[in-house]
Amino acid sequence: MKCIKGYIIWFLKCIVAGIVAIAILSVFSFFYYNHGIRRTSETGATDYSWENRFHSVGYEGFAWGMNDSYGYNNAYILGENQIDILLMGSSHMNAYNVPQKCSVPYLLNRMIETSDAKYKGGVYNIGMEGHTFYICSDNLKDALETYSPQKYVIMETRSVKLSMERMEEVLNGTRKRTPAFDSGLIYYMQKVPYFCLLHRQIRDMCDLNDASLAENDNDTAEKTDNSNFDNTLENTTLDYNTQLNRYMEKLAKEVNSYNVKLLIFYMPSISINDDGTVGTVGNVQDTAEFASACRDYGIEFLDMSDVFLEDYRQNYELPFGFSNTEAGKGHLNRRGHELVASALFDKIKEIEGK
Repeated sequence: MKCIKGYIIWFLKCIVAGIVAIAILSVFSFFYYNHGIRRTSETGATDYSWENRFHSVGYEGFAWGMNDSYGYNNAYILGENQIDILLMGSSHMNAYNVPQKCSVPYLLNRMIETSDAKYKGGVYNIGMEGHTFYICSDNLKDALETYSPQKYVIMETRSVKLSMERMEEVLNGTRKRTPAFDSGLIYYMQKVPYFCLLHRQIRDMCDLNDASLAENDNDTAEKTDNSNFDNTLENTTLDYNTQLNRYMEKLAKEVNSYNVKLLIFYMPSISINDDGTVGTVGNVQDTAEFASACRDYGIEFLDMSDVFLEDYRQNYELPFGFSNTEAGKGHLNRRGHELVASALFDKIKEIEGK
């Protein structure tokens, strides 16, 4: 009897010790990795948004901030019906890795505010982690319906060599929306900060997180995807250029129906050479084909390749990577956000002839 009682006491001590340990680790994780809890988007403008208001990151860059009431990272407050520019993109535009006032949407808002541009409103950001160019494209109509931008939709892409399979999913409306896991056991486990950090660390070991996806969602990955899918299209009359034009035509029709202009900007991955120089990952011909398809359908295109390379030649700064990560890898850093915001502002001025 005493033996059983001893085992029960030992077991209860283990449970209490575990709870205390998780509580202590969760306090640390709250500030080190409070990335967020997903909730399914009610509007369809994104597959999901963030349920939590406060976010903080210390594993890749150092930043914290407050999401708006809709679950998006916007530090620049706009009034009702004051959205001139809608920004769509991935975790780079979600911008959790830099302070809010160092992000593309905030910097672009400040540039517009201090310029002579006669805008009544500003930039609203719905950038969200995991939202590739295909997901943003698929959600474009709902985003336009929800936010009614007056002038532009700006959309990020990490690749200019698109996947035939993924384009087909968007064109046919068969893409499966990314689950938010906003109910059930997984949802409640996300409310424990340490479990979220542990989950990320496990995914890091398997190379499945956004920092790696940011590198893998480039031209090389898409070429591999295309080669696999080509076998299923060999008996059809479709080729890549035909598919790409159909895709761009769809996007153009959607923005034209709302009387706004679509601006797509391309952020290539950076490669660091042994001699200390840098280059960009991708193929010049692919970029030219993508730009041509945009031009044919009245879509504005901005290639950040030369901007990134010139800044490195002049200032020896890289747009990706942080002091606590590998140089040139992962998400946009402060300098990267500055370069993108400035280039977008210059492109808008060019479009408007200012």
